[in-house]
Amino acid sequence: MKRIWTRVVASALATVGAMAVLPQSAALAADCPNGYLCLYQDSSWGGNVMLLTGHAPNIGSAFNDKTTAFSNHTDRHWYLFENVDYGGRLLVVIAPWTASANVGKDANDKTTSVWRG
Repeated sequence: MKRIWTRVVASALATVGAMAVLPQSAALAADCPNGYLCLYQDSSWGGNVMLLTGHAPNIGSAFNDKTTAFSNHTDRHWYLFENVDYGGRLLVVIAPWTASANVGKDANDKTTSVWRG
């Protein structure tokens, strides 16, 4: 099935990178492009995916509290937070060049902001 690519650009702060939410079917961690952190709505890298290149103090209503899996195709650490502006609990620390098919029950569907280290 052909993928439909929809681009949503966020610029809440000068340090915020580009974000895009893409609908996908049967995604794989390997589908995440180099240079991006990919957040997936469903386990095993399924459902919609959000591509990030930089900080996101608020990932927006399209993906708020919907992250279940990730794939990091960057050389940077990433930090997932429960609330806007990197507030609340630190849910997950993502190491460079790693992926997880499920963030676990304590972090599932709770991410609202993302910091790039």
